[in-house]
Amino acid sequence: MGVLAILTLLLAVRWHNPQPYSGDEPHYLLVTNSLFLDGDVDVKRDYLVGRYFGYYPFPIDPHVNSSIFTLASPHWYPSHGIGLPALLVPAVVAGDADGATVAMAVIAVVVLLLAFLWARRFTGEAWFAAVATGALGLSPFFLGLQGRIFPDLPTAALLLGCLLILELPKRRSRQLLLLGALIGVAPWFHFKNGLAFGTVAAIAVVQVARSTNGARRVRELLLLTLPALVSVVGYELAVRAWYGSWLPTRMYPPGPEAFALSEPRGIAAVSFDAAEGLFTNNPALLLILAGLPVWMRLWRGPFLRLALVIGPTILVQATFNDWSGGYAPAGRYALQFAPALVPAIALLLQEAPGAIRALAGVLLGLQCALAVAFVWLQPPWGFTGERSPFFAAVEERLGPALDRGMPAFDAHGGLTRGGWQLAAWIVVAGVLVGYGAGLSRRAIGRRGPSQEP
Repeated sequence: MGVLAILTLLLAVRWHNPQPYSGDEPHYLLVTNSLFLDGDVDVKRDYLVGRYFGYYPFPIDPHVNSSIFTLASPHWYPSHGIGLPALLVPAVVAGDADGATVAMAVIAVVVLLLAFLWARRFTGEAWFAAVATGALGLSPFFLGLQGRIFPDLPTAALLLGCLLILELPKRRSRQLLLLGALIGVAPWFHFKNGLAFGTVAAIAVVQVARSTNGARRVRELLLLTLPALVSVVGYELAVRAWYGSWLPTRMYPPGPEAFALSEPRGIAAVSFDAAEGLFTNNPALLLILAGLPVWMRLWRGPFLRLALVIGPTILVQATFNDWSGGYAPAGRYALQFAPALVPAIALLLQEAPGAIRALAGVLLGLQCALAVAFVWLQPPWGFTGERSPFFAAVEERLGPALDRGMPAFDAHGGLTRGGWQLAAWIVVAGVLVGYGAGLSRRAIGRRGPSQEP
């Protein structure tokens, strides 16, 4: 009943906001239509005859690599991964656009459920895990993305599923098979998933090799690696056939590039930008910064494995010159990884004294108020470098200009306003991490050293 209630709430939030499909969404739905109407992902005819008009009322530029596909080309293949369109085929066949919305809301519920199980894995208590999951679910950036046609929430679900299986003390055959399948399908949603999910595969292989021997080792390694290898080989063959290259980056037109920004600049923009910043829109997630040292001290092995899985991808993504995710809900790239960090909030609440819990309650209350305002005001999406339509609406209807205390960045990650604000928020982040480090030492004194390998 609880899961059904959450799904109903998320669908009500989505349908309360009448904003039509936009950004990348019509392009994903067009590929879905090509899959079930034509049985392929050749989208040339789909764009030329305007199949997207069922989702978007105006002509749109095809999302294909125009440097390799022209009007004279016999085929056009999309610049987006086909994993999400393929996942949506049954929903679109059953209910067209409304079916796709319901399917994406179901995926959002799955993310919340997996995040709860992931947090409870470390706290052992449902209450702290539920509050931490609520900090994720009752946030403007989660409510803004759920129900929308983007691959970030499916990626978060895949990642959480892999992490939960990876940290099982004993894995059964079907769990190894499932882990291999989750790893294998990840690149189909986006090729950048290869780094994080490839690391999951490497860790799992090492775990199996260290914990087994003989015929059992061979059997478990085959169960883990075969589904992943079959899927990845199929992916590479498809990329070669469609784009004429073994490199998945060939699907994208020139322009968006990794390693265009420095890591500190990209992370600062994603975290604190006045319009698109993760912590700007979702202040309760600042608690993650204080909880990370506690998690590292109490559960060193799982924490270090998580850092190996998502750390390099976060750093690479921070260098991407389209750091905000284009015309889309604020903070959507961060939502791929934020659910995996929910245990940091749960552990902080579990170990912190009453005064810190009260402060955390204030942040959670502020975020819930922002979430209510977000649903009520129904703000449209904004463009990077411009003021947030959400905070502009808050000021117009309620008075305070909440975003004026945050720095602003342009589309290229350059600081355009608020140098002192940025410095102040970096100090706040440092204080939170420092407090978490002190709290973790006291927690170790009470519990004893981490026993996690």
